[in-house]
Amino acid sequence: MKHLKMLALTLGVAVISFLSSCSSDDSDELGANQITFDGKTYTMVGGLVEDYGAGSPADNATTDTHYNYDFTVADAAFQQTTDVDGDIEFRASDATFGIYVELFSPTTSSFEVGTFNFISESQSDVLTSIQGNHFFSAAEAYIPTGGVDSDGDPEFDEFEATGGTVTVSGNGPTGFTITYDLQFAGGKTLTGSYNAGFVFSDETDAD
Repeated sequence: MKHLKMLALTLGVAVISFLSSCSSDDSDELGANQITFDGKTYTMVGGLVEDYGAGSPADNATTDTHYNYDFTVADAAFQQTTDVDGDIEFRASDATFGIYVELFSPTTSSFEVGTFNFISESQSDVLTSIQGNHFFSAAEAYIPTGGVDSDGDPEFDEFEATGGTVTVSGNGPTGFTITYDLQFAGGKTLTGSYNAGFVFSDETDAD
């Protein structure tokens, strides 16, 4: 099964470079395009949808079972760039917070909206656990540390979801609304939604 990490220089063609960290205090009522993570509220500005097409994460599947869209939302806008090899990338270079999720809908011709439930990665390898279900096993939040690594790339803390749901509604691929209700280790939670538009990237021919 494809496993993606949203690192400063990876995540397929999607790259978010986290340069600084800031947030507002948490509030009882979230506004439009606001996400609260671990008691801090962020206003989200940009979204990216990556279309990876039909396939199956189950090891024992003999045919395609699901359609995979990856969603990344950040508190900065995504811009299209070209790397040194001439490949297209999408960067939200001023982002201070991001949330990535890999969603599978139980269709094969196109992505189907709905409520996606968390299951473990080991469960996603089993056909009977995923057949007919909207699900995800990878959802990660990212916050910059303010430091850089040996290559000069920003470092950040990565938090992997341990449970919850993600709901996608609306008209895609650029007009979706995505709503999060996620749990993380240590009692951390992430809630909120985003519907301010998405950049779309067709990755169906990606290696």
